[in-house]
Amino acid sequence: MHQYRPLSRMAVTAMFLVLTACGQEKPSGENLTITVAWANVRKGPDATHQVLCVVSGGMTFRILTSQQGWHRIRLTDGREGWVAGSVAQITHAAQGTAPVGLHTALLNAANQGNADAVRTLLAQGADINAVSSRGETALMFAAYNGHTDTVQALLTSGANVQAADAKGWTPLILASRQGHRDIVRLLQRYGARQ
Repeated sequence: MHQYRPLSRMAVTAMFLVLTACGQEKPSGENLTITVAWANVRKGPDATHQVLCVVSGGMTFRILTSQQGWHRIRLTDGREGWVAGSVAQITHAAQGTAPVGLHTALLNAANQGNADAVRTLLAQGADINAVSSRGETALMFAAYNGHTDTVQALLTSGANVQAADAKGWTPLILASRQGHRDIVRLLQRYGARQ
């Protein structure tokens, strides 16, 4: 199980505020996915323009136009801004998927045990069963790291207790391997099986 580099509660809260302030459209067609930890969204297509907001890695935006290695995107608050191509990758996403940035924030909040942020992100539409690049869910991160309150919040919201990562490990297996007996019992009450 891969554990993300620990983020402080302040960093998770800051990421949540950035997601709330900047937001993003649902991916469709040609999109731009931020590939660095944080990226500036600027008023124009070069680094001399004013920064509108900062977006976190993993967030995906619809590309409106491209110019000289910069891509113009639209934020959910209606503003448009430019992101350098050097900090992002062009992707093609399936229609109707929820905002990728919310999923990333959910995984990070669960990894850090921030149950309040998890609840808020779920209320904003984050997919409770979204997976990391290794197939890990928010419930897996919370169970592995011993975050009982976060596990409870995810379970009450309908997280899949039987989801398995690329290695076939479920939240129950991960919690058990780490010796988190209370979480093991909690997962079993919600139907987790070996």
